[in-house]
Amino acid sequence: MTPLTATLIIAAFVILDVIVVTAVLNIAASELKCFAAKFPPVPPQIHSERRNFQSFGLGLINCGWCFHVTSDPHYVHLYPVWLLRKLGVSSFSIPRTELKDPRKCFGGVRVTVAGNDLRGPRWCLTRAERP
Repeated sequence: MTPLTATLIIAAFVILDVIVVTAVLNIAASELKCFAAKFPPVPPQIHSERRNFQSFGLGLINCGWCFHVTSDPHYVHLYPVWLLRKLGVSSFSIPRTELKDPRKCFGGVRVTVAGNDLRGPRWCLTRAERP
């Protein structure tokens, strides 16, 4: 095999990988944008708990370390990391009244939100709403 042939084969694989990764990221961002549109952002309350780079999953989409989260008694506020923001995903705030049917799952909790399965950390998804 000549060096030119090897270079062309490697370049073809790299280009194909870039196309596949771009397609997968755009599909995931599209699903997250539709979900985020249902829950407009609300300013968090003072003294809310905040943790950065938390992992969430929505249906088949797993977003490891992709959200900064602020949790207060009435909302769970999710702020996407830089890459998701560049793909068009906006911040959103999920009311605690929408967090239904909490179930333990590997490494966290799974709740139903607007008909979707949302997986995330226990510390922010299991707190009860206070009046």
